Amino acid sequence: MASVCEVCGKGMMSGNNVSHSHV
Repeated sequence: MASVCEVCGKGMMSGNNVSHSHV
């Protein structure tokens, strides 16, 4: 799941990705 979130966040939501990565 982390891999998908990273790609999705880095490609679409950079700001949102940070929040998810922090959790």
